[in-house]
Amino acid sequence: MKHKLSVLPVLFTLLALVFVLTACGSEGNVQSEGVIKPRTITFYSITDEATTDEAVQRVEDELNKITESLYKVHVVLKLYPEDEYEEVLKKAIIANEDGVVFEDTDVLPDDSVTSGVGETDTDDEVVYADAVENQLDVFLIPDGSANFDKYALKYLQSIEYGEGGVLADLSSYVAEGGAGYVLNQYIPKKTLDFCRGDSADATSPLYGLPSNSYYGDAEYMLINKKLFDEYNYDPSIITDMFSVQSFLADLAADCGPGKKLSNTVPLYNTPEMGVVSLTGRNSVVAQYVSPSAHVSNGSFTPMNILAIPNVQKTLAFVNSVHAASGIMPRVTKNVDFNAQFGAAFVRGNDSVYDVYGDDYHIILTGIPYAKGEDVYKGVYAVSKYAEMNGYADRCVEVLTCLNTNAEFRNLLAYGIENINYITDEETGYLSFVDASKYSEETDDDEKGPEVDMTYKMDLERTGNMFLLKQNDQMTEEELLLSANNWKYAIATNNHAIVSPYAKFKFTAYTQGTPSTAETVKELEVLYDEIWTWVAEYETYSDPTTGEKMNTFSEYVLVLQKELEKNIYVKAASDQLTPTSISGQYTNWYAGMYGGMPTE
Repeated sequence: MKHKLSVLPVLFTLLALVFVLTACGSEGNVQSEGVIKPRTITFYSITDEATTDEAVQRVEDELNKITESLYKVHVVLKLYPEDEYEEVLKKAIIANEDGVVFEDTDVLPDDSVTSGVGETDTDDEVVYADAVENQLDVFLIPDGSANFDKYALKYLQSIEYGEGGVLADLSSYVAEGGAGYVLNQYIPKKTLDFCRGDSADATSPLYGLPSNSYYGDAEYMLINKKLFDEYNYDPSIITDMFSVQSFLADLAADCGPGKKLSNTVPLYNTPEMGVVSLTGRNSVVAQYVSPSAHVSNGSFTPMNILAIPNVQKTLAFVNSVHAASGIMPRVTKNVDFNAQFGAAFVRGNDSVYDVYGDDYHIILTGIPYAKGEDVYKGVYAVSKYAEMNGYADRCVEVLTCLNTNAEFRNLLAYGIENINYITDEETGYLSFVDASKYSEETDDDEKGPEVDMTYKMDLERTGNMFLLKQNDQMTEEELLLSANNWKYAIATNNHAIVSPYAKFKFTAYTQGTPSTAETVKELEVLYDEIWTWVAEYETYSDPTTGEKMNTFSEYVLVLQKELEKNIYVKAASDQLTPTSISGQYTNWYAGMYGGMPTE
């Protein structure tokens, strides 16, 4: 699935959970035994230049109806355009680097003048203290999609911002009994771990809380139940694509012109090769990562994929079916169900189990990889200053609300209904602009409400993507997934692993011969040609001897050596050129981890 970043990515409305408010032993939370002390915190994030202070205040007022009721926390929104945001953070960090002690919120008698009113356990009214100038509590890590290490581990912990760094360790707050423990039910552990100091060490400090988004489609193999039974195969043997290879070979022998199954295709579609590249695109210079792999920083050096055993095994699997039937699997995104086939590979989400489960045995054969933009786009951190002052857990409560409470999340993302957006009565979809539906020639009372476009937020930087309301600018694929409350998207995400290159940012330079930009395109073309090479095996002769290959494995070895000679493969594999694909990775790894990448 392609993300529409500027409009609306994957949506999902989850059931609300019951939150247990705990003091977590923090003195900043406890006014007296059993009474939680009210607290004012700041929430920094990025907004559009069109957003006005008045619009932010309206949203802040509505958000506080939720947080004051649930947590006795008053939130002050600090929203800035992207080109100003980092400077604002820098100013706040420098101002607080010596450690600022923020004032507690006061509980006042009934006859006192109050603002930001909430109720305490003693029915007294409260006034939430004003935020201190430059108070920094919860904040979005800027440009976190590819620079989490830079901002979280180096940039924000440099001497310029204080020796001790500015990020609180949130590990204890997502542990059992912590203020954010429920987040473990919403945020996959594999993405949570990539916000640690060392993503390979589940005990290292947790510096941020990522937001959920859809990582992309998985690959599934459909196996025809009727044919599988007719050829006397036991379904219990099905474990992966290779476990049905004998069945497909038997079936293929009966397929083709003049045979008893002349209109049956033994295998429809070729499988993915299970590799992930530095560039995020299909490439013959990449690396294989198994679903069970423990991905650690920098441990997957890219290589010629024809040298990867699992890729070789996948190519041999397809060749065996092709050799038996003479029919090459059609390479297409979809499957033509008008034709009978023994097995087929489809790309999509876990809805395949419900849609095709009656007629096909189904196994997962290709997992999605969560890329850097998936993991780090909307990471929020809590400042060390909030931790020093004893209320980091209150900040985590707000981030928990952001990721679990649909009302809070939609308010921050969209603003207020009938002010910042309307809901279409026919479709139920949220709509920002009503000009296309209500023409200027229509009578005023038939135009519908005017939409105030003075509040605009980046939807991927404002919390859990699966809690957003549906939007009339969603893609067709997003609408199909959302019809089932995105349960299939979440289930598919659970198959995914985080790309080992998630923290690496690749730049496609246009200079050089060949340039990295040109190299990336050509590596993708070569990737698409691999299945053509497989089909040519039967007619291939060694150019030096004129003889045919004895085995398919020998043929793949020849292809591997030929590929290594390719100008673009050589350029991509060059670790000494700083602008090359491997050169960029090598320099990045050395800068981040102080050494060369290892296998």
